[in-house]
Order: sequence, then structure tokens, then C-alpha cells
Amino acid sequence: MAVQTRKKPDQFRGIFIDVLIILILLGCILGIIFSVFAKVNTENVKNQTIFHIQYQVDRISLQAGATLEFGSEIWLDDDILLGTLQEMTLAESQIILDDGTGKYQTFAYPDDNTRSMSGKIYATGSESLNHTLLLDGTKEILPGQTFRVHSQYADFELRVIAVQLG
Repeated sequence: MAVQTRKKPDQFRGIFIDVLIILILLGCILGIIFSVFAKVNTENVKNQTIFHIQYQVDRISLQAGATLEFGSEIWLDDDILLGTLQEMTLAESQIILDDGTGKYQTFAYPDDNTRSMSGKIYATGSESLNHTLLLDGTKEILPGQTFRVHSQYADFELRVIAVQLG
């Protein structure tokens, strides 16, 4: 009986070549998949534009206002990112009342624990057909709208004063 010792190295070489071919094919398939997703993501990024949202908050607690800082993320209640806080001014809280003649007057709100807040939020979204901000492809942001929003530590109601492109 003759023992064949030459077949063993040839078998390993054949298996090695088969595995190498399979790995190359898998690499090609993964490369195609990644290139398709990269193209889609690149197109989405190209369509994104920076907007400046000027806002007003009529009443926010002093403690909540103190938690907000430059770069704080502001989220809409439906968990869509509105943007990041870029400017913020806390002032004495105010209340708007009808003066009896049909005109409205602004008065200081006599509460030491509340403040009004105004400033700018930088948002990233696409420009809608109405030339306004469209967040997440679905949520249009227009001047005059009021939203319930939250940051990491604060919840408050925010009124959009103006939306400017770039």
C-alpha cells in the first residue's frame, strides 16, 4: 500500500484558492453595496442647507434657562432635531395683554422664577417649495408657528419669529 502524501498539500492549496475566490467575490459585493449607499447619503447631504431660526420663548423657568448653553440641541416633541442653540438672551419675563382698546401692550410679568428668552437656532434641512425650512423631509418650519420643544434638561414652548436661509 502506497500512502499518498502529495495530495494533502495540493488539497490545502485548492481549498485556499477557493476561499480566496469567495472572499474576493464577497469584497466585490460589499463594495457595490457601500458605493450605492454612499451615493444616496452624499445626495442627501448635498440637499441639506443651513437655516437660521430666530425664536422667542415667552416664559421659561429660571432653572431651565440656566441649563441651556451654546450648542445645546433643541428637539421637537416628535423627536425631530430642530437645531442647535447659537444665540440666547434671557430677560425679564413679559406678558402681552389687551389694553381694552383692541391694542396689545407688553408688561413685565411679576415672577422672579420665570424669564423670557430669545435668540437664534441653527438648523439643517432642505428648502421646501415655499422656500422655507423643511426638517427631516416632512416638517415645515414657518414664522409664527409655536412648538413644544425640549433640550437635554429643559422643556418649553418656542415661537418661531423668522426663518432665514444660510
